[in-house]
Amino acid sequence: MAETLRIIGHIYRFNMMFDTALTYYYQSLEWATELDSLGLVAKIYVNLTETYCWILPMKALEYGEKALRLNESLDSPIEIGKAYSAMAIAEILSARSGRHPTAKNYANRAFSIQEGTGYRSGVLFSLMSQVWGEMVQGNESRVRELKEQVIDLLEEINVYRYLPLVIYMFLGEQEAIQTIERDHEWLSFRDMKKQAERFLASG
Repeated sequence: MAETLRIIGHIYRFNMMFDTALTYYYQSLEWATELDSLGLVAKIYVNLTETYCWILPMKALEYGEKALRLNESLDSPIEIGKAYSAMAIAEILSARSGRHPTAKNYANRAFSIQEGTGYRSGVLFSLMSQVWGEMVQGNESRVRELKEQVIDLLEEINVYRYLPLVIYMFLGEQEAIQTIERDHEWLSFRDMKKQAERFLASG
């Protein structure tokens, strides 16, 4: 039951329906705690970090520290890398004017860890955290460079093809935006696009 609830949380998080995702993650955490499943608790801490980074960045950093400590004790580098990617975004969105060096450090750590594990989706997440840092600072040329890396990696792993939506929005690539809307019927596209617009505007 705990893992099922966690997966349901993923579905809502991927649609940027964060409040609902949190409901399922906390239910999953309650079950995992009762079962004394430290491995699952550690994963849920990462998921909470990945969710809160978009809406309550400072809370994301708190859960990120918990996730790092527990996953380090369990020797779970993939989860550590995912936590660093989310913490990078939290740093970017929490205080855009002064925390970019820390965010960049987290993103680079995530990239290095996931390259070492061979977890290609983790490499993708770390690249996207780098993208956010460059978008917030208005570095269009660097965003375009990272976009090419993201697209190449998506061709390799053939999942998460909706992730570049925010890149296309930043660059004004309307045809690519429409392609994501057409090809991902399971996404709550309108809600996802509104959230992405809000994040870009707040930068």
